Amino acid sequence: MIIAVFDECSRRVDIDGKLTQWDYGQVLQICGMEVEEEQIQVHFTDKCTNGALVVLGKVEDGDITVDIPNELLKKKWNNPGICI
Repeated sequence: MIIAVFDECSRRVDIDGKLTQWDYGQVLQICGMEVEEEQIQVHFTDKCTNGALVVLGKVEDGDITVDIPNELLKKKWNNPGICI
């Protein structure tokens, strides 16, 4: 599991974990955001993609858990991004 912890004061993100090419079946947990919905869209992209892959994440106790699209892990790692 990859964990992204947002610091609301500085808008900085600390990432715990590492992904590599073909590292399928990974999950991202996003912490430190105030989310009250039960589900939320998470948009994944990389610098080589014109669009985003939209995945529905679950919110439990304020943390977001979402599957990382395997499509992004088929290529060599090229700075993927996440938009919420």
